[in-house]
Amino acid sequence: GLGQSEAVLVLTVFTGGSVLLQIPIGWIADHSGRRAVLLACAVIALAGALALPFAIGSAWLLYPLMFIWGGALIAIYTAGLGLLGDGFPRAQLAAANVVFVMVYQVGGAGGPTLAGAAIDLIGPEGLVFMVAACAAVLLFASASYRLR
Repeated sequence: GLGQSEAVLVLTVFTGGSVLLQIPIGWIADHSGRRAVLLACAVIALAGALALPFAIGSAWLLYPLMFIWGGALIAIYTAGLGLLGDGFPRAQLAAANVVFVMVYQVGGAGGPTLAGAAIDLIGPEGLVFMVAACAAVLLFASASYRLR
């Protein structure tokens, strides 16, 4: 329901959060634990998706939400890489990174397709549904996974 210029501004704020928050989130992950940061980012991803329909009508809610949501969504990758480094021996790290990037790219290619299909089936809420469902799966998987 946004006009083109407002949609571009919202996307710019989202991208700004994804760029500007990586260093502080990375620092927090290094000092308080990567798994805790991953869980927090998954919670923020889920909460952001659920809050988006309510924030669309108010710039005071929408822009801060998009900034924080952008930072948290992209930090999932950052925290995941850190956990990868913690969980694999040095000799297996390159192979583990290849698999990590491949899975991330499959999600990057398949996610927009699934979201587009959900939007076609449900309407604009389809995007919210897909992002919330993916964040819920990540939250559940992250909370139940144990490092060996």
